[in-house]
Amino acid sequence: MSQKAFLQKLDSICSAAFVAVGPADAAVWRARRGTAVADCTVYIDRDVALSTEGDGGVTYSVTTITVHTADLPRAAEEGDTFTIPETNEQFEVSRALTSDESRTVCQVKD
Repeated sequence: MSQKAFLQKLDSICSAAFVAVGPADAAVWRARRGTAVADCTVYIDRDVALSTEGDGGVTYSVTTITVHTADLPRAAEEGDTFTIPETNEQFEVSRALTSDESRTVCQVKD
């Protein structure tokens, strides 16, 4: 089994457990362009401190969403939305911060 396949399987198992006990949320992803829609599991982190680069870096607070790559047909990108059906909260992706074989972390618009 490849590392990517292993991580995706592990993510699937963990996600179901985390949704059941609270740290993760069931969500619906919608592509900005086209008609792509997917059910997924996300982790919402509010008040994440990010810093600009350089000696005079400025720290600012953002909200991020982490989604497992196996849940989506493609990587999340600017303008895509995640809706949490349970609370009807909607988050629009501002930019992807990081991505690997397992997950993508996106900054969302305030």
